[in-house]
Amino acid sequence: MKQNLTPAIIIFLLVALISCCFYTSHLLDKVARQLLSEVSALELLLNDKDWEGSLSLRDQLADLWEEHQKTWALILDHQELEKISDALVRLENRLRQQNHEEAEMELSSLGYLISHVPEKEKFTLQNFF
Repeated sequence: MKQNLTPAIIIFLLVALISCCFYTSHLLDKVARQLLSEVSALELLLNDKDWEGSLSLRDQLADLWEEHQKTWALILDHQELEKISDALVRLENRLRQQNHEEAEMELSSLGYLISHVPEKEKFTLQNFF
């Protein structure tokens, strides 16, 4: 009887593991899209040189990041999270200095870092094995 249950348990655990991988990938992608939407809106304000609006939206982006960072910390390498947090701080400084070129560079870097995370953690056979 025990021998008959062992393959079923292994299959169940494998299915559960794969399901968790897909759910995690979906969660990361969903949050990244939200963050990138804010980054795109911030880019429009920055192009208009609306410094107050840019700072306000950057603060909203930072709040959204703080909200989701705790969840991402359970899944991701902490260095990736620190890079995003650092980019947000640098972006704030560039916006306060009203330095358009450097703010654009920081915003671009932030967008890349955010979009890079779901791609890096995406469930593929190459990442699985």
